[in-house]
Amino acid sequence: MLTQSIPLIWIRDLKSAETYYQDKLGFESNYEFHWEKDGREMGLVGMMRDEIHLQVLTCNCDDRRHDGQGYFIACVEGIDELYKEMQARGADIWEELEPCDWGGQVFTIEDPDGNRIEFMQLQ
Repeated sequence: MLTQSIPLIWIRDLKSAETYYQDKLGFESNYEFHWEKDGREMGLVGMMRDEIHLQVLTCNCDDRRHDGQGYFIACVEGIDELYKEMQARGADIWEELEPCDWGGQVFTIEDPDGNRIEFMQLQ
């Protein structure tokens, strides 16, 4: 039985990403870890908002595999209110709130590292 999924979002700077997700998207930090792997400093911060749990993670390596390429969907209730809230917070709205052909609504934000979160309300 699958019970939960926790997206990992690669970012360049842990503190600035944590601040963005808190201030612009309304997430809260609930844990933080730092460690070293193969001579690289690594760190992550667990972030939560309502039932959405994610981790922002930094690698500090030069191979460019960990640049902001993430994209995931968060299903929500009350999308109109959430959209207005994120606009007021100054989130980078990548795609405006719009209705979908299948009856739902979506909008997409982009974080400073280029990761995208699509907020979707099903019909």
